[in-house]
Amino acid sequence: MISPQIIQKLVNADVVVADLSGHNPNVFYELALRHAFTKPAILLFDPSTPLPFDVKDLRGIPITTDVQDAIDAKDQLTRMLEEVRENPSAYNETPFTVGIDLAALLIAARIDPEDVAGRVVEDFEELRTEVAALRSMLEERAILPLRDFRLQSPVSAGDVPFQPGQRVSHFTLGTGVVVSCEAVPGDVMVVVAFPGKGVKKMLQSFARLQLVAD
Repeated sequence: MISPQIIQKLVNADVVVADLSGHNPNVFYELALRHAFTKPAILLFDPSTPLPFDVKDLRGIPITTDVQDAIDAKDQLTRMLEEVRENPSAYNETPFTVGIDLAALLIAARIDPEDVAGRVVEDFEELRTEVAALRSMLEERAILPLRDFRLQSPVSAGDVPFQPGQRVSHFTLGTGVVVSCEAVPGDVMVVVAFPGKGVKKMLQSFARLQLVAD
């Protein structure tokens, strides 16, 4: 159990340096207490050991057993302590303050957090529906497995399927005009200008372009 003296120091100290390198549960508990009172805290961590997700994005100083790393960490700690002395609020942003600020924003805007959650769920369901529709469209257009995309025999210059100026269609880009078409090893490289979408260079085995009848 944390003693009252430690709690008083955690609450009243101008700055606290928390060493998270050992993942000591007591240190995380004390850091949470410090954060709850919105007081500056500087974190030390071992870069070889991943930090828990709720503190990994906070500013901290990596520490190792390397001599140069130790010198760099000392210099960085000195700079941070000076920053805290000049501007204590610079280190006050924590998961607590972010959550409190968000709650205050929702209250000020008279937004019910449950409504926000409901909207997120609705948007997610709508996105999932759109993805399912896109998948169905691709299947209907007979998009083949990747191993089937490659042409089965070498392509010669005389076997190119399109000529410059011809109109072709692509299953997502729509209709465009062939700029050039040439044989490449095992495939055909087609350059197509799509109105409003720019000029695209694509392999026919992947693009599956279709000639548009005039």
